[in-house]
Parts: sequence; C-alpha cells; structure tokens
Amino acid sequence: MVGRTALAVLLCSGIGALLFFTQQSDPEFEAFVAKYQKTYSSQEEYSRRRSLFYESTAKIQTHNSKGLSWRLGITEFADLTAEEFKAQRTARYLGAPVQPTPLPVNSLPPAVDWQAQGAVSPVKNQGMCGSCWSFSTTGSIEGAHFLATGDLVSLSEQQILSCSFGLKYDNFGCLGGQMTQAFQYVIDVGGLETEAKWPYDPYMDLICDAKSADFAASISSYNSVPSGSQLQLKAAVAQQPTSVAVEADQSSWQLYKGGIISSDCGQALDHGVLAVGYGSENGVDYWLVKNSWGEDWGESGFLRILRNDTDTSGGLCGIALDASYPLV
Repeated sequence: MVGRTALAVLLCSGIGALLFFTQQSDPEFEAFVAKYQKTYSSQEEYSRRRSLFYESTAKIQTHNSKGLSWRLGITEFADLTAEEFKAQRTARYLGAPVQPTPLPVNSLPPAVDWQAQGAVSPVKNQGMCGSCWSFSTTGSIEGAHFLATGDLVSLSEQQILSCSFGLKYDNFGCLGGQMTQAFQYVIDVGGLETEAKWPYDPYMDLICDAKSADFAASISSYNSVPSGSQLQLKAAVAQQPTSVAVEADQSSWQLYKGGIISSDCGQALDHGVLAVGYGSENGVDYWLVKNSWGEDWGESGFLRILRNDTDTSGGLCGIALDASYPLV
C-alpha cells in the first residue's frame, strides 16, 4: 500500500562570503568564525553577525539556567536570524499521508537503536540546500537494505535530486521534494547508486545519469504510518528506520546541543529527518532522530524528542503526523 508525503522546500540563501573583517579582539566570536569557517562581505555584515551571535549566547544561557531536559549551545547557525535559519535549513509542508498501513503494536521492545545495530550510515550534511527530504529518503532505504541483506551502504542523495526532478514526482531539488515520491522514483527506476559513485553536489550536478548496472540498493514498495499515533510510529520504528516530518524552525533545533527536547516545538511540519530508534532516560521516553546538518550539530548529528506512546495528536514537533518507510 502506498502513502504520500509532500514537502516543498524554501529557497536557501547563504551569506555572501568574500572578506572577513574584525574591529577588535573578540576571542569567543573569532573562535566561532574560525570553527565554522565564516566569512562576511563587509564590516557592517561582520558587526551584524557578531550581534546575532551574542543574542544566541544570551538565549543559550537563559535556557540552560532553567535545568530543562535538553541543552542549547553554540552551533553553526548561531549567527543567523530565526528567519534565515528557517529559509536555509527547513521546508514548507504541503500535504498529508493517505492510505496508511496500521501495524501490530503487541510486544514491542522497550527500546530500539538502529544506529547501534549497524543499520544507519554516518551523519551527512545537506548544506544550504532544501534537500532534507532526499536525506530522509536515503536514510530509510539504507536501513531497509541493511535489514534485508546485512550490508550497510551509503546511498546517493544526488541521484534523487537530479533524477526525480519535475512534476512527475513533485520533486524540485534544492527547491523542495517529497520522501514518498522519492521512494516512488526509486521503485520506478530500479534502485539507487552509492554515495561514493554519485557524490552530493546539489548546485552543480543537475544532469540525471543513473545507471542501473551501478544500483546498490532497491525497494519494492512503501507504506505510510497512521497519522498522529505515536504508538503506530513506535511499531514502525521497531521494525526499521522510518522517514518522518517535523517542525524544526525553532531555537530548540537551531541551537540544540543535547538532551531530550520536551517543549518549544510545534507541529507546523517543515523538515524531513529519520527516526532511528526510541528509548527512555531517567524515566523520560524519547525518540532518537538522525538529522542531516552534520556531525557537529546536536548529539553528534542526532537528537532526542519527547515520546508519549498514548498520544494520538501527532507528538512533539509533529513527529508522528507524517511518517513513511520503504519495503525491500
């Protein structure tokens, strides 16, 4: 049975990186600039980014002083406004899943970690391209392939970006796309090449040159999880890594450094990620999620979100509103 998810991603705009300016010694900000290789086009731009950095620092200190279940910290997004962060790293949600497939929920394990079991490839980085949907897609196919064959291969997001482009799949590269429609593309063409054979180059590699002889993984179908039910999502994640949509345009994501996000996150879905497990820590239940913003962000590229198995309203960050997974 086939479900449908629609994620259209906003145009990404970056900082014009030409020259780097300083007014005076500022070790904290200069360390941030050096770590993330930030460059700014003018003295005015430098001063503006420095001010935003210290606004983020103040926000971090205020949040962390509350002793909540998650921590904020300096990330590469600390010199961005909330609007810039949203435009560069998130998406606009346009649709909802249809024809979901309920799963049995009896005897589900109390905890699952597909990363620890070898079903999850290393964290990747989408950069300033609205391609979260393609990373969510490859992640869930990588997991399904591993569970079917015992072989973990890192698959090509670029093949999906270059070859599922257009109205047939409603996918538009850095301008947006859909996880389930990307699954459908993989079914139609017969598979995906590896990341090594077809590296990620979203702004330069626009020509589709997929070769069936090079396909390293394939799928036969895909399913949607019944919308809203965290218990149904738990059943799906117990079975395999699962593509999910979330709201990620808040400071809880922009400056996330660790712990279990338990508030400050709505359900206006705008980002595609991968649910790779669930568990509990100190009596608090959580989802384990793989992101595509690099290993320096969050918990080595992962984050944890509050989980409630009895909730049917979609969950924190909307994690259970729109989920799907491929079948080999």
